Amino acid sequence: MKTPTRCTLLTLTFLITGLFDAALQLADRGWLPPVTWIVGDSDWYIALTKEGGYFDRHTALAAILLAGIAGFGAQAIILSLVDFPSGFRSSFKFFLVTFIISALFGLLMNDAYVTSTKLFPIISNTYYRDLGKLRSMVTDGESGLIVNLTLLILIRYMRLL
Repeated sequence: MKTPTRCTLLTLTFLITGLFDAALQLADRGWLPPVTWIVGDSDWYIALTKEGGYFDRHTALAAILLAGIAGFGAQAIILSLVDFPSGFRSSFKFFLVTFIISALFGLLMNDAYVTSTKLFPIISNTYYRDLGKLRSMVTDGESGLIVNLTLLILIRYMRLL
C-alpha cells in the first residue's frame, strides 16, 4: 500500500482528533470506563472536565467538531512542512514538527495571545485560562503527538491488511 494521500491523512486526522475528544467526554459522563487510569489527575483533563469547565460549557458535538477542526488545521500545516513518515528517520522529524506546530497552533485559539483569532472564547476562558500559556502549549503539543502516533499506527496497520 502506498502512502495515503494528503486528503486521506487530513480526513483521518479530523476523525481521530474528534473521536479522542468524544471518548474523553463519554468517559467524563460515565458512558465509557474512566480514563483516569491513563491520564491520572492531569491538569489538562481536570480543566476539561471540572464543573463549569470546557465540557460543561460546550455541547458535545461542538466540542468534537472544534477538536477535529483544530487537528485538521494543525495537520495541514505539518504536512506542508514535512512528508508523512515512511521510516524511522522521517518519523523523528515528523513528530518533532508535529509537537512544535501543535504547540504553536494553540496561539490561534488562546485569547491570552495577540495571535488569537478570537473564534474560540469558551476554550480560551476555561481550558487555556486554567492551564496558562506555557502549560497549554505543552499539552497542545502532546495532543498533536498522540493524534499523529495514532494516525501512524492506523496507517501501518492498514498496510498490513
